[in-house]
Amino acid sequence: MKRSSLRLLGLCLFFSLLMAAPAQAQLSKLHFGKYKIVSIRPHGFTSAGGAIQVEVANDSTAFDMKEIRGIVYRNGKPFVQGLCQDLHVASGSTTVRAEGTVSLCPGVSLWSVLGLLFSFDINEFTGDIRMKIIDAKGKEEPYEKQGISIAALLHNRR
Repeated sequence: MKRSSLRLLGLCLFFSLLMAAPAQAQLSKLHFGKYKIVSIRPHGFTSAGGAIQVEVANDSTAFDMKEIRGIVYRNGKPFVQGLCQDLHVASGSTTVRAEGTVSLCPGVSLWSVLGLLFSFDINEFTGDIRMKIIDAKGKEEPYEKQGISIAALLHNRR
């Protein structure tokens, strides 16, 4: 049960990280498709590392996303935080593999995660994202977005 809960939280965080970004001009032509979890490695009871592979269609030039950090809130309270390794998205990419770690925020117990198995509502979750986007010419732009609806992100995924 713990593994499936961390998997769900990891997916929520991953999609809040990656799918919030298309507001940037560089990322406006990046479209996401199916995903699959490649690996999950629990680190104790409150964190996990892992990788996910996502189908993409990058109709833009190559770019990088660096220093990717995010936090997912449940009913406005910090729930899980994560860090994703830097990503390079080549022009014409068809898949992107993202690796990172997620951990429960301070004050969140494993019991509250297990409770989601009985009363899970995706509408309770929002996220914040912060990263740097580096275009093909090397121009670096900070990107930050707050209050992202996780339900809307998962619903609008192509």
